[in-house]
Amino acid sequence: MCSSDLKDHGFLADEFASKGALHARIKRGPAASDDDVLDVFVTHLEARDPKVRPSQIRQLADFIRKHARPDRPTLVMGDFNTRADEVPAPKADSPYQFLLQTLRSARPTLLDVWPVAGKGPSGTGEQDDPTGGRRIDYVFFASPQEAGASLEPIEARVNRFLDPKTFALSDHNAVEADFRSEEHTSELQSPCNLVCRLLLEKK
Repeated sequence: MCSSDLKDHGFLADEFASKGALHARIKRGPAASDDDVLDVFVTHLEARDPKVRPSQIRQLADFIRKHARPDRPTLVMGDFNTRADEVPAPKADSPYQFLLQTLRSARPTLLDVWPVAGKGPSGTGEQDDPTGGRRIDYVFFASPQEAGASLEPIEARVNRFLDPKTFALSDHNAVEADFRSEEHTSELQSPCNLVCRLLLEKK
């Protein structure tokens, strides 16, 4: 994924970091078979230049389309640097709707966990703001399109990770989400400043 022009944004943006996405297949518990997995995708989009993000989002959708199987649960999470629509009146042509619809071109059942199960202030972009500021970090989830283990969101919340010595452990608040699935019990944490905890409990 390409970043914006160095002369425009320099060190304040992402000019010296190669943008990309990680894909991991996570087994749904110690007794799960090798094919009983979650497809998990993590990314971090351009911070300063909004003109770059649509291309990055399309590339991410292509990556998900290539590697996510429709018969598996899927999680897509990260810092998308894309502000969520104001509720209750989302705009059809907003950057958030472009993000959501483009990802759904790869996984049609994909949902944003926050409108489904979010509790408390939703902001993630500003840690010194009591509300968290803008909501720009997300956990998206998709259950299998046909047969297979579904993901049922239980609760989503923002964790500010405040620290008495350094103020905060990251420049963003973290999003945490609990899910229920059909069979195994396990826990998953993403390797970035967005945390998705899966409580996969037997129904």
